[in-house]
Parts: sequence; C-alpha cells; structure tokens
Amino acid sequence: MKKKICTALLSFMIMLTVVLPSKAYGLNWDLNDQAEFIQNTLKDIWGFEEVSDLTIDKPGTKIENKVYNNIYITKNVKNGKTNLNNVVVTGGLFVEGTGQNSVLIENSNVKCLTVNKEEGTAKIMVKGSTDIDAAKIYSDTVLEQQSLSGNGFKDISIYKDIPLSLKTDKKVSWSLDKKIASINSRGEFLAKDLGNVIIYTKNSGIKSEFCKIKIVEPEIPTIKILAIGNSFSNDSLSMVYDIAKSAGVDVIAANLNFNGCSLQTHWINASSNNAYYTYQKWTSAGMSQKPKQTMKTALLDEDWDYIILQQYSGYSGIYTTFKPYLNYLASYVKELSPNATLSLNMTWAYASDSSHQDYGSYRRNQDTMYKAIAKTYQQAADESKINIIIPCGTSIQNARTNPYLKVIGDELTRDGFHLNEEMGRYIAGLTVFETLIVNEEKINIDLYNDVTFIPGKDQDKNLAKYAKKSVMDAVKKPFKTTSQ
Repeated sequence: MKKKICTALLSFMIMLTVVLPSKAYGLNWDLNDQAEFIQNTLKDIWGFEEVSDLTIDKPGTKIENKVYNNIYITKNVKNGKTNLNNVVVTGGLFVEGTGQNSVLIENSNVKCLTVNKEEGTAKIMVKGSTDIDAAKIYSDTVLEQQSLSGNGFKDISIYKDIPLSLKTDKKVSWSLDKKIASINSRGEFLAKDLGNVIIYTKNSGIKSEFCKIKIVEPEIPTIKILAIGNSFSNDSLSMVYDIAKSAGVDVIAANLNFNGCSLQTHWINASSNNAYYTYQKWTSAGMSQKPKQTMKTALLDEDWDYIILQQYSGYSGIYTTFKPYLNYLASYVKELSPNATLSLNMTWAYASDSSHQDYGSYRRNQDTMYKAIAKTYQQAADESKINIIIPCGTSIQNARTNPYLKVIGDELTRDGFHLNEEMGRYIAGLTVFETLIVNEEKINIDLYNDVTFIPGKDQDKNLAKYAKKSVMDAVKKPFKTTSQ
C-alpha cells in the first residue's frame, strides 16, 4: 500500500512537470505527448480505463473512472440525463442532446465543452472537483455549479444573442466588469456586443470571479453536399457554390456523375464497387473532375452534411422503378457516411416539344410528366423515410409560368431536357441552396437580398428576382405549381 501511495505521489509530481513547461525539466514533449502521458498515468495508477472516443445515444447513461479523447452526447438522448463521474476528457465533450434533466459532471476534468442543441435548453451541472477548461456555447444553455471544490467553468465562448443562464448553490449577487453584456439577479446573461467580459459573484460581502466570457459572432461552418446522380444532378449542383459564396456561406458541392444512371444502376455500381463515375467537385479552389471513381471513394472523401439521391429523369414519375433500390442505396450511403442527412432531388419535366425517348411514358405531355414526378417523389419520400425533398422540378415548373423565364432556351432547357446552362441551372441551384442551407441549416439568409450571384453577362436582376420567386414558392409547396 505504501508503495502504491509513493508511486502515486511520484506520478503526480511528474504530471506537474508535464503541465508546467516541459523544457524546464529537460523534456521536449508536445501537447499530444503530454496528453498521452497523463492518460497512461491515470490508467496505471488510479485504475482509469482508456477508450479513444465515446458516443452516448441513450438517456440515463452513467460513465465512471475513465479517460476519453472525445465524448459525443447525441440528439438521441433528447431530454434525458447523462452522468460523468471521475472522468477525464482530453479532447472535447460535445453535447447535442440533453435538457433540464442535465448533463451532470462530477469530479471530472474536461478540456473543452461544446453545447449545440437544436431545440430547447441544455443544462450542464458541475459538482465536486470538476474543472471545465473551456466551454463553447452555441445554443440556449444553463450552466450550474453545486458543491464545487474545483474551478468549474473557467473560460466561456458564446455566440452573440444566445441565451445563457448561470446558477450556483450559493446565494450570490452577479456583476460584470464591462457593459458589453448584462446579467440580472437570476444569473441570466445577455450579450449586447462583441468582446471579453468577466462575471463576478458576491457572497457574504466577498467578491470573486465566476468565469470569463468571450462574445463572438456566430460562425457558419463549411456545409458539404454530395449528389449521387447523373447529368440532372450536375445541372442542380453546378451553381450552388457560387450562390452560397455570394451569400457569405462556405460550401463544398460535389456530384457523382454517371450519365443516364438510374437508382438500380447506382445500386449495382455501389454493391460491385464499380469505378464508373466522374467525380465533380466545386470548392474555393475551383471546379475539379476525376474520372473512373467509385461511389465509395466519393462517400469517404468528405464528412458530408447532406447526400442527395435522385432517380433517372425518364423514370422519375414511375414509382415501381424506385423499389427496392432507393432503400438499398440509402442504407449503403448511411453505412459509409453515418453523419450525413439524406435528401431526394425531385427532377423536372421535359420541355413541351422534347424529343427524349422516355417522354412517351408521359403521353408526351409536360403537365402529365410533372404531376407524375411530384406524386412519385412524395410517395418515395414517405416510403423511404427520407424527409427532405429538394423540389427542383417544381421550381422549374413554376418558372415556366413566367413569360420572361419560359422563353429562355427551350422552356429553360438547352436540349429539351437538360437545363439551360445559365437561368435553368441557376433556378435549380437556388432550390438546393434554399432547401438545404437556409431551411435545414436554419441560417438567416434572405434569398432576394443576400444572394447576389447572377449567372451570365447581362445579369438581369428582374429575371433573377422571378427565378427566386419560383424557388421560394416551390420550397413552400414542393408538390404543386404556383403561377407567377
């Protein structure tokens, strides 16, 4: 026992040399070396078990006596409770799911806490010797300290206009060192301007620092979108990057192109790992193309936020061609890209005088084809549980009711079925942008005023306005045309 205690004390002293500048002790360790050493010491001396990362997706989870690089509390926890006791997180604790039942952190050390819950309030409670070195607050949050002997919350970074409440088990009054924010008697903090502020508490006449807060502008992360399709998805994606850039949003847009490819053929290519695709990508470096690529290669190329699936245009109004391949393909995609959200790109009807070989399936009637496509995609979405529809087909059909847009090309196509390379593609790109980036990402962007990109030399602002109205109407009513 004495040996164990001596070894523990010696290890603690050595760990202090790691925390302090290591070169002063003849060491030359970087941060990764230091973190690894601390993990191993905790494991060997104190009986901690090390696991690289942990994902918590069930409410009521309790973790004790462990070391992790990262812990992810997912949306599946919903408003459930999570308890971490005697846990060391050397990387980040990411909270997307919790509620008033809270994440309870006891006698633990967390390098960086990130709270980003889509709806409702997240509550984080710390007790005992807990240290939270840094916290990033991206959504409505309550931070509470009870029976605290550690440092609790030290440095907090918060987006402007995000609600934050601070609580303690002591009866205190709150104050700030600057007027860039306010805090009331209940500890409700409201940022007014950007900058740094210190929050103080006063208890029994003794004033002490509670935490430091840095108020920052919300960051818009790079949004990554991949379409698995054909020339129609190329039409839909080719202007998304330019549209997003003009609105101040960083996007990576990509298309896995195999001309004329149906869902059935996509599934065959995926299951056989066929290198039949041209991989097109639009980034800040420009547009790139790589031939002879597999679907797997594209899926693993980025951590995609959205992956778009679509049917071959000639089959888009025939529901039997979706089964069972859409579900097979969706399962394959989710296995390789588990973080991605799936969506369906609803294609458009051909021009009235189109010579396309599959137009006859719709009695060579544009309205018949559009209604069949709308009905089929609605049915496919319901059956596959893919909840996001990108209504490019409705946007184009809406635009065809506008006399100034309809006369562009052959009813906004360049050959009776592929979209016109300027206004046609622009309308489709705006539809992808409005559906995924504005609506799904909940980014406060006004399509009319914030999107300044207009294709072509003339850059007719009236045409752009008509195009945007077609898109806005389609996103509101994805399966029904709205006349202009």
